[in-house]
Amino acid sequence: MKSSFSTFWSSILDLLHACKRRAKEWAQYNISFCKPVFFIAGLILSHAFVDTAVISIFISYITDEWKHKSLPAAAAIVNVQEGISTIFRLIVVHIADCYVGRFKIVACTTSLYILGLVLLIFVHQPGSFGLFASLLITVGIAGRGPTLKAFLSDHVIKPTEANTNNVDNKEKVEARTNLWWRVAWFLGAAIGVIISSLYNSKIVFIVSAGVMGVAYVLFWSGIFFYHPRTPTGSPLSIVYRVGTVAVLKRHLSYPTDSNEVLLFPHNPLFRFVRYVGLCMRVSLPLNGKLIIDKYFTFRFLDKAAIPETSNPDQERQQGRLCTKEEVNRVKKLLALLPMWTSLLVYAVAKATGSTFFIEQSDGFDDTLTINAFPILASLVSFIVSYLFSALIPKRWKENKEKRELVTLWRIGLGMVCSILCCVTASKVEVRRQSHKKIKMSNLWLFPQFTLLGVMEGLARDGLTEFFYSQVDESMKHYESSLNDCMLGIGNFLSVMCVFACKTWIGDDVNNSRLDKYYLMLAALSCGNLCFYVLVALAYARKEAPLQDEEMDEVDIELGGAEYVTRSTSTNPAITNIMMDNKNLRSRSLEVKGYSSDVNNKKLLFRFRTFK
Repeated sequence: MKSSFSTFWSSILDLLHACKRRAKEWAQYNISFCKPVFFIAGLILSHAFVDTAVISIFISYITDEWKHKSLPAAAAIVNVQEGISTIFRLIVVHIADCYVGRFKIVACTTSLYILGLVLLIFVHQPGSFGLFASLLITVGIAGRGPTLKAFLSDHVIKPTEANTNNVDNKEKVEARTNLWWRVAWFLGAAIGVIISSLYNSKIVFIVSAGVMGVAYVLFWSGIFFYHPRTPTGSPLSIVYRVGTVAVLKRHLSYPTDSNEVLLFPHNPLFRFVRYVGLCMRVSLPLNGKLIIDKYFTFRFLDKAAIPETSNPDQERQQGRLCTKEEVNRVKKLLALLPMWTSLLVYAVAKATGSTFFIEQSDGFDDTLTINAFPILASLVSFIVSYLFSALIPKRWKENKEKRELVTLWRIGLGMVCSILCCVTASKVEVRRQSHKKIKMSNLWLFPQFTLLGVMEGLARDGLTEFFYSQVDESMKHYESSLNDCMLGIGNFLSVMCVFACKTWIGDDVNNSRLDKYYLMLAALSCGNLCFYVLVALAYARKEAPLQDEEMDEVDIELGGAEYVTRSTSTNPAITNIMMDNKNLRSRSLEVKGYSSDVNNKKLLFRFRTFK
């Protein structure tokens, strides 16, 4: 008995020691107590407080305080503010990385944020003064996003470790940044919900301006602890330069001499046929000439890499010549346009979460403060994103093709949830309209805000994963700015939808038929889901790997404008195609990619035949 008890007790102690060791390892990896972090975390907390107490329900402030503003006008102001903020965010990040640095951007935008809050305290009537204050707040929100988070990531590790580029160090920085950001944001949001439930809107505005002002002073007091960081440039400059040079050289013809940079004969052997702008299909005529282009879409950008003079180095120094790698980097980014386009209707549906969903609460009994519902959506979004990533098998994450297919499914499920969200909101609104005499509890808004969080956790975070899989490493820092900027177009489309359906939207929610508006959004989302399926199939077709037995290798040796082909394939069908010109008209090939060696004038293609 004693031996069994001692064995049990020793196993318990071993388990406790193992848990203690794991907890210590986790803390050392994820937690950093560098002095600058505390000053930055205070500013993050103040942003979370203001975002929860003021910005998340800004439409209610407009309809309550600006008495002459109708519901459509208030929704338009909020949507335009959010849309402009996403555009400013991209501009602010570019300026910070290229010119002034992150500290100055954070300091300037936060000061404008505080000024905008102070001005709104004294604004009780709509007009240019109130819109100007809203614009200042918009600029402040733009500076909060990627710039403040990047500034935090610069200080979660010691300066001696900041310049190391190993993968483990980058993952540690990301883990520590996310932990500090989430903890500070959660505390600020919780305090914001409590204050909003206790005081009226004017006092909340005064407290918000005071909290951010105090945090701003503390942020400046830590200036001697911040690490100086010189702006290193922005990859967006490459996008601008490639586009500008391509436009300036639009009059040039594609060269036909194989000694030049780009190999585009006028009479091609392969005629590229675009499949939804993503897949490349070729046919073989009898003239024996070849067009070579790995990224056939946006081909006009290739002219940015064509030298106009015999001194390309001088052209490159003058900024009038780009490398082929820079052109292809821009093409990779632009290849995301179909995906961004397919998510615009999703963005319109999401925009209702900060406008009509909030305003619906005026027709309900305030069982729970309305400020808590946006927090609920954010919390659900985080949980769904975490669970989805945790439930994916590890072997799928290690396989690039399967990982991207899972990401496409994830975004699609998010769009399905956007349809369910709109339908649920419509049903709740119908029930509210039928119970005007006895107000319902605002807990009836719980399902639609929950679905709002689910669709964001699936679609928006899925878009993040998809972005990372498509672009170069240098562009990944701009994921949040670029994706939010493109989705911000949905806010402007939402304004158009509101005024197009003005007969359904009155001066307030009680004189509106928001249920019909929600059903219209659900119908648009259904149609958009069909479009997304086509886009997803195109991306999946592009990324689908060939089976080993289907893959054949062909060497194509270049010689002036005429090209000689030599097959190294073991497949007799491929050899017959390359040797017998009579078969060229009856077969087609799908190009899956190539590796280029311009010096040896040899290109390696992988392709398969279609029966």
